[in-house]
Amino acid sequence: MNLNQASGLLIFFMSITLILFAVAKLSRWTKIPDIVFFLVAGILMGPVWHWLQPTQNSLFVSTLFQLGAAIILFIGGTEIRLKVLQGIWPSIVSSATLGVVVTMLVLGFVIHCLFHMPWILAMLISSLLAPTDPATIIPVFEQIPIRERLRSMLESESAFNDATGAVLFSILLTSALSKSHFSIGLAVFQFIWQAFLGIAIGFFTSGLGRFFQFRFLRKSNDGRSGIDHTWLSLSVFLVSYLLGQWISGTGFMAVFVSGIIWSDKEVLPWRASEDRVQTTHSHLRFLSQILRAFIFVLLGSEISWSAFSRYLNVSIIIAVTLIVLARPLTVWFTISWDPLSRWQMKEQLFMMWVRETGVVPVVLSGILTEHSLYPKDWVSAVVSVVVLLTVLLQATTTSLAARKLNVLDDRRSMA
Repeated sequence: MNLNQASGLLIFFMSITLILFAVAKLSRWTKIPDIVFFLVAGILMGPVWHWLQPTQNSLFVSTLFQLGAAIILFIGGTEIRLKVLQGIWPSIVSSATLGVVVTMLVLGFVIHCLFHMPWILAMLISSLLAPTDPATIIPVFEQIPIRERLRSMLESESAFNDATGAVLFSILLTSALSKSHFSIGLAVFQFIWQAFLGIAIGFFTSGLGRFFQFRFLRKSNDGRSGIDHTWLSLSVFLVSYLLGQWISGTGFMAVFVSGIIWSDKEVLPWRASEDRVQTTHSHLRFLSQILRAFIFVLLGSEISWSAFSRYLNVSIIIAVTLIVLARPLTVWFTISWDPLSRWQMKEQLFMMWVRETGVVPVVLSGILTEHSLYPKDWVSAVVSVVVLLTVLLQATTTSLAARKLNVLDDRRSMA
């Protein structure tokens, strides 16, 4: 790293600190989720004012995206109770697997028909855009108190469908590069295997963390006990993510599962005292605020203005298709039949709307742009517009949609 790059990073860190204070005030005043302001700040600091040039530190940016999204997932998992998931698990499994496929097929069909793109390339870009984004959805729900099972459904789906999207993306990319035949059976097998490994790793690391907590922190009653528990929680997260990525490439799924198991007192023994747990949660929420500021400021700063304007019409058509056609059909196909969950129509309508796209497509698009499969800057333009429209349009109206559809949690609203 040269002096200019180091100076750029220093300016970036200082800017984030100032932005955090300003955005906290704006978010409380306007009732708009803070990620929207972070994204706008990134656009102003990057393509508009040219203060930030994250492409000069692409390795740092890519690492921050992935680690930031992973720890937001872990923190989101600690907020979910396994008892709630037991009543909605068919919907989660269906939407996180079949749902991604339905979104990909609908969007890919429209792209193929409208833009005369080869089927494999249409499905490849669609698989990249199909998953919903936990790094966007979880922060929004931290500020908007919706029903617990509805929140658990949307957060769990967004965590698990990343694995489905990543598997589909990798298989389709291999087929596109080698011009080989796409195997549905292979895709299903790879997903089941990776899902099993991700869940197993999450259980293992959280169980190991509980054992260390019981063995070394059980008798600690000094003022540092809460801080020690926070460090142990972060260690559980880091081991889960690294093991998941190293063994199966499902770090996101592993950290989400480990977060759920780590915080749920009914699954494993040796849970810490309630005071330590609350202290840890406050520390993790603060860390989550900082990381989502980094992620969305960087996300906005990476938008290419020239590519954005050149492919704007095409990108808007794809984004609108995703919002008003592909994702509503996905919800209808994957959860309306579920007799166990018995989702009300207003809950289904809410799920059709809250389908933001964010960090994961940006990370995967960086892989896709390394290959000359699409016109220059086409992928970055499409991904940028989809992220901008879904975050700026859907995240800002989530609170309004929740009120109009009457899916707010009255107990949390009064707290």
